[in-house]
Amino acid sequence: MEENLPKIYSKKAILGFSICFSTLFGGVLLYQNLIEVNKKKEAYTVLAISILLTIITGVIVNIPEEPKSSLAYLSGLGGGCLLSYYFMPKYFPDE
Repeated sequence: MEENLPKIYSKKAILGFSICFSTLFGGVLLYQNLIEVNKKKEAYTVLAISILLTIITGVIVNIPEEPKSSLAYLSGLGGGCLLSYYFMPKYFPDE
């Protein structure tokens, strides 16, 4: 029975990639999950939001005279939480 289930990335993987790399990477993982279950419209929406959040992160990090990497991690945490705790349960309630 479990053999027929699609392989999807977990909330923790999405959150971890978002924090360590950027929200874009977490968004791509969630995008792949949605493509796997044939939710193309939702997949493109999540990808667009993660690209937008990554651009916003780039702007926020470069506002101070000396860019702080901690701002990038905090932005990644915020974006990862949005992807993991809002979008993931919305599209995968039984994950």
